Amino acid sequence: YDAYRLDMELIGANPNATISYGKKEATYERYFLSWVNMDNSNEGKVAHYYESVVYHNIYPKIDWKLYFTADGHLEYDFIVHPGGNVQDIQLQYNGADSVRLHNDGGLRIYTPKGSIAERAPYSFDAQTKQVVASQFVVNKQSVSFQTAPHQGTLVIDPVIEWGTYFGGIGPENAQD
Repeated sequence: YDAYRLDMELIGANPNATISYGKKEATYERYFLSWVNMDNSNEGKVAHYYESVVYHNIYPKIDWKLYFTADGHLEYDFIVHPGGNVQDIQLQYNGADSVRLHNDGGLRIYTPKGSIAERAPYSFDAQTKQVVASQFVVNKQSVSFQTAPHQGTLVIDPVIEWGTYFGGIGPENAQD
């Protein structure tokens, strides 16, 4: 097996952010791992899927929402409430060889196993849905956002074109 790990870290984020969940989905996973299923029950531990997960005040007056789109792509939004500072949002790609801004305004994160892409952020006023100009700002391995002046709550919506917990170029098999 050949594996490589890349982590996106929110620099300076609130480690005690409160979490809320969207609608509970019918889908779930059942875990029988010894470190999760401590009582060794035959039912294991159930982890339900949710429509979304929101970390409230991940930065002052900024929430971080994670969800899957209708076509199954993982997305995240930063929701900047009035008084929040867009410059507080700092992403660092640990494990990347380099992070570069692409001609289309998106990011390319380069690793020893290839490159990973994120589309340019799409930002808009949460109430009026009016587009607010925004862009990534890259400083070595860290990324932040720059936006045009805005009023009200701003949603910054980059699109991840990657994301996985496991897998590779070969077949995956489950035994027992």
